[in-house]
Amino acid sequence: MVFKGLVMRMIRIILTVIIVINAFLLSGQQKIYIKGTIYDSSTLIPAEYVNVGISGRNIGTVSCNSGLFELEIPGGLVNDSLTFSKIGYFDLKKSIKVLSKEKPNKIYIAPKTYQLDQVTIISEHLKEHTKGNKSRSGKIVLGLSKSLSLGREIGTKIKLPEKDVFLKKFTFHIVYNRPDSARFRLNIYSYDNKINTNILTKNIYFLIKGNYTGDYSLDLSKYNIVVKGDIFVSLETVAVYISKGPDKEKKNDQYFYDRINISGTVAGGTCYKREVSQGSWEKVKSFSPGFWLTVLYY
Repeated sequence: MVFKGLVMRMIRIILTVIIVINAFLLSGQQKIYIKGTIYDSSTLIPAEYVNVGISGRNIGTVSCNSGLFELEIPGGLVNDSLTFSKIGYFDLKKSIKVLSKEKPNKIYIAPKTYQLDQVTIISEHLKEHTKGNKSRSGKIVLGLSKSLSLGREIGTKIKLPEKDVFLKKFTFHIVYNRPDSARFRLNIYSYDNKINTNILTKNIYFLIKGNYTGDYSLDLSKYNIVVKGDIFVSLETVAVYISKGPDKEKKNDQYFYDRINISGTVAGGTCYKREVSQGSWEKVKSFSPGFWLTVLYY
């Protein structure tokens, strides 16, 4: 009888362990779908192109121009948090567990107030220089497309002198362009052998219209950006607009119909990318984007 009792007890323990393991595995397999709208807390206006993601997990997206976002998250990350971030706003963290229960989600991010020093640029006393990787190659290219995650960033280190440098213009070269249009955000980070904080206080968006190829330049002079030392400059995809699918008459068009190709080189710079908002930066060994800056300094 004692032996039989021990056997029954062991069976109950084993069954309990199996149930716990199965529950754990099931929770990891289930998906959590989170949707919502992000607002500016001071104006209550929807906040466009906000980065949404789990820091360091390579799970993220960007809100659309009306503040809407949606994200699919593995069930095993239910105890993690989503971070909402945008230049000019304080970062906000919200529990995934709480967000999964609130429908619809309304997220409010608070704007920052900057105390900026007055910048006076006397251009006739400054010399103009070109810094970065000035490439117009049609053979070495990088594809930016809708099939990739919104919030995807790729950039390169640009070496600048240890003195005040005024950023006048940012340029890259478009080799191929099929979407109706695509919107990007330019980001500029401080760099000291690693990518640090974004130094911009305003979002710099620009729209590339369909079929446009050649040099694309962005006027930075109106932003009064003065830096000192090396910086990391990146392009972030925030929206790709497409009205037509692949052209059946064109070979392999399913891989190209949503793509913009920009020029680059196989060497000549320190290149990093991250696949989603809030994702981890990864070094790119085989490609350096053709990004260059026109700058002014004494």
